[in-house]
Amino acid sequence: MIYILGVSYLIVFTLAYGVFDYGYITDIIHSLRGQLLLGTLGFAVLLLIKSRVFGLITLAISMIAVSIHFIPQPLFDVDKKVHTLHTKQVNLRYSNQQIAQHLTRLNQEAWDLLVLFEFSDQHRELFASVKPEYKRFGYKEIEGFPMGIGVVSKYPIIYRQVVHIDSPKSGYAHLKLLVNEKILNVVAVHPPSPRTQALWHRRNKVLAQVSLLLNDLEEPWLVVGDLNTVPWSNYIAINQGKWCYTALGHYHSWTATKKWPSALMGLPIDHCVTSPDINIHTLQVTPFVGSDHLLLEHSLSF
Repeated sequence: MIYILGVSYLIVFTLAYGVFDYGYITDIIHSLRGQLLLGTLGFAVLLLIKSRVFGLITLAISMIAVSIHFIPQPLFDVDKKVHTLHTKQVNLRYSNQQIAQHLTRLNQEAWDLLVLFEFSDQHRELFASVKPEYKRFGYKEIEGFPMGIGVVSKYPIIYRQVVHIDSPKSGYAHLKLLVNEKILNVVAVHPPSPRTQALWHRRNKVLAQVSLLLNDLEEPWLVVGDLNTVPWSNYIAINQGKWCYTALGHYHSWTATKKWPSALMGLPIDHCVTSPDINIHTLQVTPFVGSDHLLLEHSLSF
């Protein structure tokens, strides 16, 4: 029995860190790193019953791994550069019944950039009422809200491009903001949720195309989005730049169920990623009523 428990412990632990990489299934399993590490605690306790030494060793390893994963260790940048950007981003959820209340509140709050995902065209007029003096992407009749993306910016939007990949519902929006005479590239992206292997491949393709775009950009850039993947995935593709997740140390932004504590069962799939020359100063993750996602709020300088 002790050998079975030991092998089971080892398999779960290695799955948590993506040692076995066989594509779709193992990537989905690997995304559950935190939950798998919590599972190893159960095996460690069972091993402790069978063998005090072996049990204590595995229990110590699991407790260290769980602590490293779940306890944030912030590494924010201290030096503030000339240009600053205060951003809020959230996946509203198409079925959210509180859109009007949320947009009213956001209109009253202070921010420089607001990026909304899963924004329905039926709320077009409400969208226009948010900071009417600001610039926006996603309101015009021809433009619509491509891939459910809506952007409101304090700064002029001097360039806008919509790129569809394999489907009108997948791709990204590339904007250039003029922030006090400094150009900032903003890439808003919401690839498909990997509910099937085909959608998983499309998600990976979208992220790979975004990565290629970033390689060609000469000015500072910011990627914001519900990327539908965790930052430790072997298929994240966007491996350049600085991640807000790394700056905070850990957070969760989505949970599949409310039956279990979201801090333990949630996953970080909403992200902001910046070019290396941008400093990340703060990041807050807060609940957003009516959505299964949380709102990300961050401040940057460049």
